Amino acid sequence: MQISYESALILTISTCILLIAGMLVFIAYIVRLYSQRQLEFKTNLQMIENEFQSQILRTRIEVQEETINNVAKEIHDNVNQALTFSKLNLNLLNYQDLNGVKTKISYTSDLITEAISSLSNLSKSLNADFLKDIGLVSALEMEVDKVNRMEECKAVLKINGTHFQLSFEKELVIFRITQEAIRNAISHGQAKQITIQIVYHHGVTIEITDNGKGFDTSVSKNQSKTQHQGLINMKKRASIIGAHIEILSKPQEGTLIKLEIPS
Repeated sequence: MQISYESALILTISTCILLIAGMLVFIAYIVRLYSQRQLEFKTNLQMIENEFQSQILRTRIEVQEETINNVAKEIHDNVNQALTFSKLNLNLLNYQDLNGVKTKISYTSDLITEAISSLSNLSKSLNADFLKDIGLVSALEMEVDKVNRMEECKAVLKINGTHFQLSFEKELVIFRITQEAIRNAISHGQAKQITIQIVYHHGVTIEITDNGKGFDTSVSKNQSKTQHQGLINMKKRASIIGAHIEILSKPQEGTLIKLEIPS
């Protein structure tokens, strides 16, 4: 049976229309699938961003709480003591002894100057964005100074390389991790010497070393979270900013915490 030219033409056109329609359906499916994937990607990205901001906010709150605790301790231990000594000196003035009066007034002036300086530093640290204002290095210098004032442990800060500023979020997390490491070294490790070394290169490397009693890291991995919450917090915060953290320690051999942050 022969197919007429008109029938063949109609069949060809119909086939082409079906193919085009099929291709259009396929393209529409691909576009829809792409749109869904894009929406899922944006949703996941937003969730990650929200989690990141949430972690940063929690870290900021913790830093502020730590700052307030330090302020209270500083006022009690230093400012209050300086002003009390000043009052005692003035009450014990013997105006018949002019040389003694001059000496006591000079000493009282020094004490008041020290109290004013302490209050000035405290007012700066109470600023919610004090870290943003003074930078990471200055903030760590303040932490080292606080440790040395306790006279129970000696702390040293060393800077190598050409200093450059990281984003506020990264410096905030670094500061909090360092605070945690210092507190652990003193309260748990009973360290008498802490060295904080910052190396600026393509990124930033921070090493916090102490001569405390150390611990067995292989055991700590299997212990409950509550026993090593500080270490867990440090690792979690490091992951927030894409940093690598390494914690090396042995019983009676101190602890080394190494933090590597990309630029």
